Amino acid sequence: MGIEFDILPGKGPRISDPVRTMEDVKGRCHRMEDPESSHPFIKEILSSLRQETEGKCTLLGFVGAPWTLAAYSAEGGASKNCEVTKRMMYEAPEVLEGLLEIVTDSIIEYASYQARSGAQVLQIFDSWGQYLSPDQFLRFAKPYAERVIVELKARHPDLPVIYFAHGGSGYLDLQRDMSADMLSLDWRCDMAAARATLGRDVRVAGNIDPLVLFASQAEIRSEVRKCIDAAGHEGHILNLGHGILQGTPEDNVAALVDEAKTYAKVPA
Repeated sequence: MGIEFDILPGKGPRISDPVRTMEDVKGRCHRMEDPESSHPFIKEILSSLRQETEGKCTLLGFVGAPWTLAAYSAEGGASKNCEVTKRMMYEAPEVLEGLLEIVTDSIIEYASYQARSGAQVLQIFDSWGQYLSPDQFLRFAKPYAERVIVELKARHPDLPVIYFAHGGSGYLDLQRDMSADMLSLDWRCDMAAARATLGRDVRVAGNIDPLVLFASQAEIRSEVRKCIDAAGHEGHILNLGHGILQGTPEDNVAALVDEAKTYAKVPA
């Protein structure tokens, strides 16, 4: 998309020249039109993984959501308050919306490329959802994420799409009518309350605190059972409420998976 970045050890992606003006948007940013040419390694990786996992498990593809990628492009890296982007909302919303349009079109092409390359499910991550108020979500995140979902479903009717707004429990009710096949919930919300808010017809994933995996295996198994019970034993995929943390004991992950497979068979 014309946005150069480096990966710094211990700090993650850094953009030395962030996108902050309309001149930046119009002069430097461009839509990703042919990801197969620019990112051929993605097809190689996903095709290979699909062959290895066929009949054993489902292969998920992942993309960042428009709001999160646009905000990261404006901030230039990790941000405590997302100050640059949120000031842009009030001082120059047309700049942010122009960037969001380009990012959204690019995500559609990239996600579709993953689906064509072997991904069987696509999850859209709004990792910076915690920076948004409900009104900001409605204007700067939801319509763009929804456009990605709708276009993916049009191009790939059998492709399940999951949407995850990290920190989005404050506007969970506003996600209820999105076109995603499933909403992923973070660990900050109560599973039973979330299901009541969304309705039983909305499928959900989540939402165990990743730090539980540093507890005893007995505690891990207890948390698994509590989460499944709160979700109601249907329309739910057990998962963590955010990414797994570095240093997590592999045996504890195995205990979580084992308990999920065992306990999920118990009727409510």
